[in-house]
Amino acid sequence: MTRQLVAGVVAQEAVKHGCDAILEGCTGKGNDQYRMHNVIKYFAPDMEILQPVRDFDLTRYEENALVKEWNVPINEQVTGGDDKTMWCRSIASGAVDLNQPLPDGIWMWLVPPEKAPDKPELVSIEFQKGIPTTLNGKKMKLGDLVMTLNVLAGKHGVGKIDMFEDGIMNMKSREIYEAPAAQVILKLHNDLELWCLTKDEIQFKKTVDARWAYMV
Repeated sequence: MTRQLVAGVVAQEAVKHGCDAILEGCTGKGNDQYRMHNVIKYFAPDMEILQPVRDFDLTRYEENALVKEWNVPINEQVTGGDDKTMWCRSIASGAVDLNQPLPDGIWMWLVPPEKAPDKPELVSIEFQKGIPTTLNGKKMKLGDLVMTLNVLAGKHGVGKIDMFEDGIMNMKSREIYEAPAAQVILKLHNDLELWCLTKDEIQFKKTVDARWAYMV
């Protein structure tokens, strides 16, 4: 959801400053163009949108050549993008081959399971009205709790996501993420639901969750 937030701010700033066009760098191969374009048009319906990467059909390697020519610093270790939020980090978007090994150095929080400590670490989390509020007996703001748990869970090999996605553009791609805190919190939240909800509510919630996510 980061692209929507970024596009919304950019479009509102462009309107405020009287711009006549917005230039963005979506590739035309993934979901990003859909998210960026629609949100820009929502906040700036009369604004022209320029998309040179898509319109010139530039590859990632051609983009790399351009940024080197223009002295734009990049620090990607795996070609394909690096989007960070406190909840999840997208490491590569559609640019990782099926059998391509992942170097250990690409992770921010995650320690690869084979290199994680053999000794387990117990973590306690308290929830209030479905929201985690306490980590290991210490009350914390949600943002602080998530960031702390990213490190705690990540160092034990928790949170690696290596999957195939089928995006809005009907293109399947291998996607790499790390989300240690999210994996722990969502698993615990699911356990809470199993304790608190009826079987009919649980089944209904699965359908609503999927539909809500698709609409978002």
